[in-house]
Formats: sequence, C-alpha cells, structure tokens
Amino acid sequence: MKIIVSYTAIDGCKKKGTYKTLKGARAFAHKWVGKDVSMCGWYAVSCDGIGKITVDGCTLSELFNDEDTLAKEAAMLAEMEEESAAREAYLRGDPVPPKKAPAVKYNFATVEEAEEAYGWAMESWGERYAEAGSSWVFGGGNPYDANLAASQAVGPKPTRAEFELPEPVFAHLAATPAKTPAPVEDCDIPF
Repeated sequence: MKIIVSYTAIDGCKKKGTYKTLKGARAFAHKWVGKDVSMCGWYAVSCDGIGKITVDGCTLSELFNDEDTLAKEAAMLAEMEEESAAREAYLRGDPVPPKKAPAVKYNFATVEEAEEAYGWAMESWGERYAEAGSSWVFGGGNPYDANLAASQAVGPKPTRAEFELPEPVFAHLAATPAKTPAPVEDCDIPF
C-alpha cells in the first residue's frame, strides 16, 4: 500500500510524503495541518485556512478520523445503501419485505422506566418514519406512496408488549395478603 500525502500552504510552501502505512501518513498530515480540519471533497484545509492536504492511496476520512468514527461512518453508509437498494426495488415493483425490529429483551425495574423507554422508542420511530416519508417524496417518489415507502424503510411500530415488566416484578404483590382497613367507629359529630 502506497500513500502519498501532499501539503500546500498559502505562502507557497510545499511538502510531500510517501508512506507504506496509514499511521505514517496520518502523522505527516497531523503535523502540517493538525487533527481538526475542514474536509472539502478531495482536500482538507487546516482550521486557520493556511494549509491544505491532498492524499492519494487512502481517503481523507481515513487520514483524519479515528477508528471509532470510521466504524460509525461505515455502518451509516451500509444502512444508507440498504435503504437505497430497498427504495430502488420498490420503484421496480419488486416486493420489499419490511425491516424487522431486532428482538430486544428489556430489563426494567419499575413501571416508570418501562413507560419512559416506550415513549422514547415511539418518538424515535416517529422521527425515522417522517424522515423516510419525506426522503421518499423529495427523492422523486409519488407522495401517495410515501406512507408505504416509510413503513417499509423503518419497520414495524414499537408495541407496548416489548416494554412490559417481567412477571417476577409483580409476584410480590400477589404474595402479599391484602390489608383490611381498621373498622371506623361510629361517633357523633355535630353539624
């Protein structure tokens, strides 16, 4: 693997480095423009606007982002490609199975925690549904098909059953005998 990194400054200074590893290329780029840059298509500019980096042999994202950021970008790109493929299949008329929500087992200690998690899940689903529908319409799709496209892209709506408490949480209520209130004695209260 051969990575060529070129640095150019507004005062005419030029530097070029050839590296076998990403680590060496990254060190060169960070030395000349820093870690925080503005990536503009095929080049990156330092925060002060003085220097510019171009690279051949890897991407600017690989050069300036850490491994966690790269993994998140790769996952997001894969999800976008999957949604795009589903949209294209739908436009061709192919049957597109809806996304299935992963089977998640929740472990809530209180009813309040379960209700809060259900509320967040519903809000998140609603936002993704609205985004998918508007992306469909603004992407050139028929507005009358937006709901269908959104439901196929986002998947099923969360159900309250997914957020219920396990039975043992309520077991102590059934085992505890009901307390009967003490009898109230009759008393004369003048009105």
